[in-house]
Amino acid sequence: MYEQLKPQITDFFADKKTIVVVQGDNPDADSLASSLALEEILGELGIAVSMYCSIDVGHHLRYLEGWDRVTNELPSNFDAWILVDCEYLRLLDNVKNMGYLGRLMEKPLLVIDHHDSPTDIDFATVLLNDPESGATGEVIYKLAKTLGWSISQRSAEHMAVSILSDTLGFNSEFMHGRPGPLRVMAELVELGVKLGELNEKRLRQFQIIPEIFLYKAELMKRVQFHYDHKIATIDIPHDEIKEYSMDYNPTVVLDETRMIQGLAVTIGFKSYERNGKIYRITGRVRCGFGYAIAKDLAMHFKDGGGHVYAAGFKIEGKDLNLANIKKEAIQKAIELLS
Repeated sequence: MYEQLKPQITDFFADKKTIVVVQGDNPDADSLASSLALEEILGELGIAVSMYCSIDVGHHLRYLEGWDRVTNELPSNFDAWILVDCEYLRLLDNVKNMGYLGRLMEKPLLVIDHHDSPTDIDFATVLLNDPESGATGEVIYKLAKTLGWSISQRSAEHMAVSILSDTLGFNSEFMHGRPGPLRVMAELVELGVKLGELNEKRLRQFQIIPEIFLYKAELMKRVQFHYDHKIATIDIPHDEIKEYSMDYNPTVVLDETRMIQGLAVTIGFKSYERNGKIYRITGRVRCGFGYAIAKDLAMHFKDGGGHVYAAGFKIEGKDLNLANIKKEAIQKAIELLS
């Protein structure tokens, strides 16, 4: 794949002096670390890089040095843009609403991704998507090796953070039968990455303040179980999203249910309101090992997709009914588990 795309990617970077690296509306450690890696690598090639995201970097990601260089103001002039860790156009809804997507689409686009889902971003100049990579940072490493780009210790550290994050420290279901991320990490260590120190920094994102600890305890009491405790759900209303989103993602509390014997899938619902009516509902789907239904469950809804063990969906409308959507999601999960 990389050798086949080499001529196209080489042409993409030819004569480019300024590039914007764009994250989707749901930035995580993979997308941020990948952006930072590209900033470092392309900077050494003499390309001026700006990093853009439509929303502010969450507090839990600010352990990554350089996060404060990400801006939610699109530069006035640039030659091309790179979209990282983003497979669906709907993940750029905020960018579109801010009036920036049209400006971006006027310029050449390189998509660098690793999701095993058919993308609807059909206007990309070059699409580099490698589902066999555990993280976008791993894709960037393979691309750098293919093109002969220099990899500094700093850029290697960013790529290592990306891989550690999306493979959950090499403990995710993705690693089953896939030694690739481990091989890449070994090479990054040879470039000077101190894996223990990086992992310690990665774990800092899970640290919480006392107020969040108490909120988390309350959330755990609100978890609901279905289908003989094989499915767990939680509902997060808009007021809690506004209050806690910068410090904590409430639906992540469902990850605590992994210790429950027999539990197969969790679904976290977030409701967004306008004028007292729900206009958007998002779902975060996570599955236990051996229950690879997350992607199919998410894709049951129009704007859904992701990995077989970790996926998500979004539903938009004028006056959505959470109870009905929740019922539909649970019924689909039961069907898939059956």
